Amino acid sequence: MGRRSILFRWFISYLIILLIPMLLSMVIYGYSFRLITRSQGQLYAASLEQVRTEIDGMVDMVFNALDNMVIDSNVQRLTFVQGKPTPREHWAIVELVRALTSHFVLSPYLDDIFIFLHETNTVVSTIGYIDENFYYQIRYENESAYFEEIKEFVRSPYLRHQAVLLGNYFFFARTTPEGNLSKSTVTVVCALKRNRIERLFIKENGAVMYIENTGGGITYPLQENSFNAASYNSFSSLSTVINWRYVCLIPDRAWKETARNIQLVTAAGLLISTFLCLLVSFSLSKRNYDPVKKLMSYFPSPGENESPGENEFDYLEKRTGELLRENRNTGLIFRKYYTQSRYSQETEQRLINLVRAGDGKAATALIGEVFIANVFPSDLSGKMRRLLAYELLGTVLRGIEQHGDLTDEIDLEQIPPEDLCGFVERITLSACEGRMRNIPGKNVRNLRENVEEYIRENFRNPDINISQTGYHFDISPFYLSGVYREETGKSLLQYINTVRIEEGKRLLEAGRNVAEIAELTGFRGSGAFIRVFKKVTGVTPGQYRRLPSDPESGK
Repeated sequence: MGRRSILFRWFISYLIILLIPMLLSMVIYGYSFRLITRSQGQLYAASLEQVRTEIDGMVDMVFNALDNMVIDSNVQRLTFVQGKPTPREHWAIVELVRALTSHFVLSPYLDDIFIFLHETNTVVSTIGYIDENFYYQIRYENESAYFEEIKEFVRSPYLRHQAVLLGNYFFFARTTPEGNLSKSTVTVVCALKRNRIERLFIKENGAVMYIENTGGGITYPLQENSFNAASYNSFSSLSTVINWRYVCLIPDRAWKETARNIQLVTAAGLLISTFLCLLVSFSLSKRNYDPVKKLMSYFPSPGENESPGENEFDYLEKRTGELLRENRNTGLIFRKYYTQSRYSQETEQRLINLVRAGDGKAATALIGEVFIANVFPSDLSGKMRRLLAYELLGTVLRGIEQHGDLTDEIDLEQIPPEDLCGFVERITLSACEGRMRNIPGKNVRNLRENVEEYIRENFRNPDINISQTGYHFDISPFYLSGVYREETGKSLLQYINTVRIEEGKRLLEAGRNVAEIAELTGFRGSGAFIRVFKKVTGVTPGQYRRLPSDPESGK
C-alpha cells in the first residue's frame, strides 16, 4: 500500500501545480528574449539614424558653402584669368580671400576652403594667391603621400558636390559652370578632417562603422578594424544630401549580451525555483498527510489480505464503516459535528448540575431550549433528533451518576420524532425526583443550612472553599454557588469570609496579634487577613482595636 500512498499523490499534485507558473515563466522568458533582441536592434538603428543626421548636417553645410562661393561674382570674374591677373582680377582675389576667411571663421566644421584656377594652376585661399604645389606643401605638409591624388581630384572637370577621402581629410568640391564668355574653369574645394566624422560614429561594444559611396562603389573604411561580417549584425542608412550609405556592424556578442545576462539570471532563477518547488511540495504533502497518518495509527495495520489498490482514505473509510456498524450508540460521534454550536460543554455541565441538585423544573426547561435551538433552525431529520435525545439522556445519567448503554434500556426508534423532547423531559423529571431523595437536607433550604453549618465548623481550614464544600455535599460547585446566591442574595465565598472575619473580631477583642488571628481564622497570611478584614468591615484590624466599645455588641 506504501507504493500507492496518497502522500506520493499529493506530492505529485502540488508539484504539477507549482510547475505551471514555472513553465509559464519559461514561455515569458522566450518572448522577452526575442523582444529584448528586437529592442536592441531598434536602439542601434536609432543611434545610426542620429549619426546620419549629424553627418548629413555637416555635409550639407559644406555644400552650402560651395554653392555660395561658386555663384560669387568675384569667383565668376576669375574664370577669365588666362595668365597674370589684371588689377581688376587682383582686386577680385583680395575680395575672395576676405570671403574665404569669413567662411572659414564662421563655419564650425570647415578645416580648409580654397579656390583652384585650372588655367594658371594657382590657388586662392585664406593665406593668399599662391602656386598650387606650394599651397599643398604649406597646408597639407603631413599629407605629402596624397599630393598627386589631391591634384587629380581637384583638377577633375565638372565636379558637382563630389567627395573623396584622401589621407586624414575629406575633400568636397564643385566646379563653376562653363559659360559662353568664360575662358577657364574654377573649382571651389572644402576640406574636413577625418576625425570630425569618425568621432560621431558608433563605437560601443565593438561596433564597426564605415561609409559606402553608392555612386562609385567606393568604401571609406574609417576604422581599421578587421572583422568577419558573418559574426556581425548589419544596419545601414542612406544619406539625404550625398551619395553615401552609413553602415554599422554590431558584433553578435554585444548584440546579445544583455539577452544572455537575462538568460543566465532566468536559468539561475529556474534552478532555485525548481529546488524550492520540490521542497514546498514535499513539505505541504507531509503536513497534510500527518493527520491521515495519525488516524491510521488508531486502527490495526492492514493485513495480508488487504486489496493492493487501497490507499489510506479507502482503508479509513472501510474501517470507519465497520466501527460504526459495531457501535449502535453513535450520539457522541455525531454530536461534535451536528450539535456542537448549540449544545456546548457549558450547557452540558449546567444540565448535569441541575440534575444533581434535583431541580427538575429547570432541567426540563433547559432540555426544551436545547431541542428548540437544534431542531427548528436546521430542521433535523428524525435520525438526528434521536441522536440528540440519546445524548441528552446520557447527560442526565451522568448527572445522577449512573452508567450504562441507553440503547439497551431505552428504545427511541418506537417514539415519533415530534414526541422525543417530551419523552426526554419526562425521563429527566423522574431522575431529578429520585435525586432529590438523596440530597442532604431534602430541599434547598435544608441544603443552605447544612452548608452554613459545615462552613462554621471548618472555616479554620485554609483549604475550605466553594469547590471543597461542593465536593463534601456531592454537588457541583457551580450549582451550589448558584443555589446559595438565589437563596441568600450573596455568594458562598462572601459567607466564608464573613464567618472568618467575625471570629477575627472576637480574637482582636481578646488581644491576639494579627499573625495569630490570621492562622486561627483560615487565612494563609496576615496580609490576606488584613485585606479581607478591611473589605468586609471598612477598617483595618489596627483601626478596629481603637474603635470605642459598644455595650450591646461587647465592643
